[in-house]
Amino acid sequence: MNVLIIDDDAAITDSISAYLRMKKHGVRVFNDSEQVIRHLTEGNHANRYDTILVDIFMPGLEGVELIQMIRRALVFCDIIVMSGYEERNGIKIETLIKDYEVKGFLKKPFKVKELMAHIQA
Repeated sequence: MNVLIIDDDAAITDSISAYLRMKKHGVRVFNDSEQVIRHLTEGNHANRYDTILVDIFMPGLEGVELIQMIRRALVFCDIIVMSGYEERNGIKIETLIKDYEVKGFLKKPFKVKELMAHIQA
């Protein structure tokens, strides 16, 4: 399985990617949402990833904007949202992402068992 991880916190992407690589998954990591958009639009990356893990609150493009762009480029891809928060401005994360066919939501910090359950579901 090929997984794209997008989170501005390098400690989180390093941890998740190390675990997924240990489990023999292909992994690509970005800590900058702007770089992800360039990556996805510069080459033939549509449908290259089976799953994308994306932090919902990042500097620059926030997760919802990023998910909208990913959905335009990667039609057949599962997206799992990660966040240290369960709501923003009184609105639950699940409500913010419900219109984007997101596969799941992981509240940080999460256990790898939770991550794998979402990826393998």
